[in-house]
Amino acid sequence: MRAGLWLCTSAAAILLLGCASIDDGTRRRAATHRELAQLKMQQGELAIAIREYRRSLDLLPKDPETHFGISEAYRRKALYTLAE
Repeated sequence: MRAGLWLCTSAAAILLLGCASIDDGTRRRAATHRELAQLKMQQGELAIAIREYRRSLDLLPKDPETHFGISEAYRRKALYTLAE
């Protein structure tokens, strides 16, 4: 019984440590880079947009909106293998 409780407690602690949330400041910085990238996309400045999307992904690597945006920027630059 004690072994089961210890195992459950240990597993929960590991999951919580592995799922540590990203702080709000990091999220805001990533959003700022993403928004700048979106603006540069609208202005046709694709190289700058890609740079800003990459900076956003450095901060928030699993953000789907940023992945979509950088994929679109690569597509517009005809970098199809990177757009996948």
